[in-house]
Amino acid sequence: MRRHALLLCAVLLLSKTSGAALSASGIGTTGAEFLQLGAGARALALGEAYSALADDASALYWNPAGLARIPQGYLYATFMHAPYVASSYYDYAAVAQNLRSYGTVGASFQYFTMGAVNQTDWEGNDQGTITPYDMAATVGYAREFNGFLFGIAGKYVNSKIVGSARTEAMDAGALSPAFFSDRLRLALVVQNLGGRLRYDQVGADLPRIVKAGGAWRFNKDWTAAADLGLPSDNSPYAALGIERNWQFLRTLAFAGRVGFNSRTVGGLDGLTGVSMGAGFSGSSLALDYAFLPMGSLGVTHRVSLSYKFQTWAERTAPSAAAQASVQYSTQTSLPPPARLNCEDYNGVTVCIDPDQRKHINISYEPGDQEQPQAGPQPQIPAPLPQPAIEADKAPASQQALPDSIVEPQAPIPASPAPTP
Repeated sequence: MRRHALLLCAVLLLSKTSGAALSASGIGTTGAEFLQLGAGARALALGEAYSALADDASALYWNPAGLARIPQGYLYATFMHAPYVASSYYDYAAVAQNLRSYGTVGASFQYFTMGAVNQTDWEGNDQGTITPYDMAATVGYAREFNGFLFGIAGKYVNSKIVGSARTEAMDAGALSPAFFSDRLRLALVVQNLGGRLRYDQVGADLPRIVKAGGAWRFNKDWTAAADLGLPSDNSPYAALGIERNWQFLRTLAFAGRVGFNSRTVGGLDGLTGVSMGAGFSGSSLALDYAFLPMGSLGVTHRVSLSYKFQTWAERTAPSAAAQASVQYSTQTSLPPPARLNCEDYNGVTVCIDPDQRKHINISYEPGDQEQPQAGPQPQIPAPLPQPAIEADKAPASQQALPDSIVEPQAPIPASPAPTP
């Protein structure tokens, strides 16, 4: 039933697009084209096939539902600077915070400028220079419901040439649970709904688009993704990408990526439509690069930096099993090992190993002289009860004598004093 509802929403949204939708004749009929420039070098190197892979702060651009894949208690941030054609450039920044049981929130900022442009009047007289620009500020929220991830985002768009045009729009997305032993994940996204830029008497819709995508994880090293896009200002297009990871150390990895996007094929002379890139990632930082040929216009390079860190440790109460297995005696003077993160829950101290990221078993007893090793502790059986000894069978030395046969001791007379 839920799948049918999602498909119905997609059909209704497509029915509201302009008459130029889903055809090449619609090229140039929308405004704020900078909204289609992408975000994050990893996604661009994969040919923009990222709606089902999005799992960082840039998910706010590709699929808001992907924000819910950020680990609990973590903050992610993504920054990208991209020199574009001539003197133009494009900047993108996003941040997202997982609020544990409250879902995930995110915010992003996009800015595109053509640089300084000479301004003239109707007669060709010089009027100085102007700096046209486009910007968009977006906030979003995502949460999990019954294994499905849902996200929504609202954006404010401002476009300035000589005067300014402003509008609002929204994005929405969904991600399926992982199927086939966490190998397949499906996605559905709608972007730039509502909103219309108006310059004096001339108006332009935003570039609306519906995307359906999927990602298949062959193993921990190989991942492939595909998107089908249905834009309001162009023909349908397909995006494909594949990624290969190499793990060098426990926290250091290298990735190689290639992609293809049919949206730009044939639009310019020369090589278009393909992309490639690479990336390095550590425990907290990731640096990604994308190489994007643009035919006769040359090539563009995208570099993005992503950062993640844990803003607070997991402090949820332990389960009954954890309370039973992780015990700590407060009567002993021995502290837990320094490498453990321990919290007190109603008199029970629960420790988490930060390296293994799981609860461990600790048992301290009063009088211990050294720290025990972390891990399951042997259970010492309680001593067996000893049988009571009957009084008549006790040794003679332990038998009590009756009061009647106990003779009182006679006082010893004092010795007479010596005669002088």
